Amino acid sequence: MKAALMDNGKHSVSEQSCQNSTNYPLVSIIIVHWNGSDMLQDCLESIENTTYRSLPIEVIIIFNGSTDGSQKMCADKFPWVNRIENAENNGFNAGNNQGIVVSQGKFVLLLNDDTIVFPGAIEKLVAYLDCNSDVGIVGPKLLNVDGSLQRSCHQFPSLVLLFTNALFFNKLFPRSKWFGKSGMTYWNYAETQSVDWLMGACMLLRKDVAQQVGLLDSRIKVAGDYDLCWRFWKAGWKVVFVHDAEIIHLMGKSSVAAEGPQAVERRASTMYLNYEAMYFFFRDHYGLRRAQVAVVIRKVSVAIRGAISAVVLTFARDPNLGLAMKAQRDAAIRILACSLASLEDTYQHRNLARDANE
Repeated sequence: MKAALMDNGKHSVSEQSCQNSTNYPLVSIIIVHWNGSDMLQDCLESIENTTYRSLPIEVIIIFNGSTDGSQKMCADKFPWVNRIENAENNGFNAGNNQGIVVSQGKFVLLLNDDTIVFPGAIEKLVAYLDCNSDVGIVGPKLLNVDGSLQRSCHQFPSLVLLFTNALFFNKLFPRSKWFGKSGMTYWNYAETQSVDWLMGACMLLRKDVAQQVGLLDSRIKVAGDYDLCWRFWKAGWKVVFVHDAEIIHLMGKSSVAAEGPQAVERRASTMYLNYEAMYFFFRDHYGLRRAQVAVVIRKVSVAIRGAISAVVLTFARDPNLGLAMKAQRDAAIRILACSLASLEDTYQHRNLARDANE
């Protein structure tokens, strides 16, 4: 299968017309949460002030071992929210799967807890998905706090993409369709169109299709978005970016300053988990040989970036920049220390564990 499965078909929400466009089906909003009570409260308030008033929805929050009292905050201030409380952090993918299994909606919205929903955003996603029978997943335009664009659309990982990114071609030539595939930096995000995959911060999908093609990959804790989109495309369902549905995505920035040094470990761990997820994706969809080549390319990339981080750390005065560079350096050390054999052993072990639970 080619790395890029999208058909680049362009659509406009304003051009869609459905006789039942006002009779929205029930939507299950699933939010996986681990600490950051204020951030979660802001997210829920934005839902309560927008979608909760206009659509028949249910909200399911999976508390992944939260220790900051966010469970009580949610129970006191948002009694209409359904809560699942896990004793430990089982990861983003497993947490979302918990919510999907118990959800009642025809559509499922996977929503990060560090998002702010604008009026009409979810309604537009629901209307588009409901009116286009060949579309399986839709996602909105994600914005930073200052209103600037967050590039949430991507082309599927491939060896060529990993190699060109390792050499910084994506940074040197962002407007090139050859090198700007990560984040689709050659595109202005000004129209609704099919894409390979969407960032999982906000992703509306058909529940019945997800049950057919498989839920998020619970073998890994993060980065289930591109694998899920791949399986939707492979089953014949389009993935579409809806340009006029907008949501703010904080990308966890609000909690970094408060956690300080702990944020370094959290970020470094997330970077490693993304590396692990990349191997699983290549191993599943491209085979062992290409997965091994991907690891070599990725190690070269993190070695270069780790060295740059070490140099920047020497001169960095901005605390946030310092935290980011430390996390990148620590992640590079961990990734470089992980052998191919170790990754493959982890892959096989988790496959066995998954098969035993099915």
